[in-house]
Amino acid sequence: MLVRILRLVGVGLLAWASLAAATWQPAFPMVPFLAAWLMRVCLPGAGPERWGIPLLNGLLAWFLTTPTDPGSLPIRDFLNHGLVNQHLAAWHSWLWAWSVLAGLAVLALPARWLQPMAGWVLGLVLAGYLLSGALLNPGFFLGMNQDSGMGITYNDNSTYRQIYHRVVAGQAYYPASIESFMFLRPPTDSTPDSAFGYRLPGSFLIWKYLTSGWPLGVPVLFLVLCAGAMIAVHRAGLCWLRPGEAVLAPVVLGPVLVYGIPGWHFLMAEYWAMLVFLIALPWFASGRVAPVALLVSASTTIREFMLAPAGLVLLAGLCDSRFRPRWMLALPLVSSLVVLGAHLFVMSTAFPEIIRSGAVAGYRGEGFPFVVRMLSYAAPFYARWDLMLPVVGLLALLGLWAMPWPMRILLGGHLAAFGGFAWRHGEGMRFYWGIMVLPILAVLAGWFLALRPEGPSPPEPEVPS
Repeated sequence: MLVRILRLVGVGLLAWASLAAATWQPAFPMVPFLAAWLMRVCLPGAGPERWGIPLLNGLLAWFLTTPTDPGSLPIRDFLNHGLVNQHLAAWHSWLWAWSVLAGLAVLALPARWLQPMAGWVLGLVLAGYLLSGALLNPGFFLGMNQDSGMGITYNDNSTYRQIYHRVVAGQAYYPASIESFMFLRPPTDSTPDSAFGYRLPGSFLIWKYLTSGWPLGVPVLFLVLCAGAMIAVHRAGLCWLRPGEAVLAPVVLGPVLVYGIPGWHFLMAEYWAMLVFLIALPWFASGRVAPVALLVSASTTIREFMLAPAGLVLLAGLCDSRFRPRWMLALPLVSSLVVLGAHLFVMSTAFPEIIRSGAVAGYRGEGFPFVVRMLSYAAPFYARWDLMLPVVGLLALLGLWAMPWPMRILLGGHLAAFGGFAWRHGEGMRFYWGIMVLPILAVLAGWFLALRPEGPSPPEPEVPS
């Protein structure tokens, strides 16, 4: 009984905190129904604790709409922390009562209705997240049209856009990148600080060929890949969960991904590399080596951080007899080493200062304070993330232990490798590196809370029509 109650509280907390602050405001009255639906679907059995769903739903609604003091949270970097409560302010006085009624309504649903509703609920969640991400800053969608490719650039955002326009116009990636940093930076900038020697060409080539040179297509493609990543996580969860239970992981993951849209972070290579990696998870979970090798190889052309997952795919695949042919397991690692080696050769030839300065590896990291700031990335897109973060971290570790060995090696190894790198070399404004670890934590926490203690859920019998 106690375990079931704790799981009920955990599912409710994550569902409410993820949906409440990251759902498009006109659709906000649906949040209590979605949260109650997830609590009921993910709670095994039919014991009396299920009657706590309406009361817990109301309690969480009251708790999450209680105003918080931004000064007391470890996320002072976020100027838009008001997102946490601005969507909730108008509902504060009566939301708890509405949530109790929503919980009672969901509790009254026949059990045979829950599984067929999973697809509709997942679609509703995706629509809410994508709309909220797009509508919070619609003007930024037009930002890709701002650079002609010849103006002076003052930050990474405008530099990325400029390189994009040059590449779309037909210039090769490396001349476009080198010229942007050598000639088009303000004269007060020094070359080693301005030249990003580790920005691989993958994301720019994806933008060019998948958007057909249409600048607005870049943010649209980003949202499409966000939806694809959430669907992929759902499909991966189906390897050990029922369809309704597998919805929890996308619910918790969504805000991490769409947080990139309100600012300019969605242009960062880390986002695109992780989106491709997440899309590979269902094939990895089912032992399909070819799609995994191709997708992870693609991610290694975007960001050098994906060297760790590339090696872990090889290690985890060797522990799983389902992966055939085995030689394809080495493809991501070989691709990563070849692309990174060639890239560093070209960039160090153009900017010898990169070698002398040591680039990122030469920075002395801030250690634990940086890791805390990094893990707070996307916090404004959750309600009460200051209190959720320790819960998510603990549930993720438990979820990692509950996963099959190949998934343990891939996801746990990535967390350990990147966490150690961030501890040693993370500093300054690189808190957006959180996109490299937070999706994994969110997914593991969602899978663990929905996973039944007795093992994977058996398939439910078909309901006669």
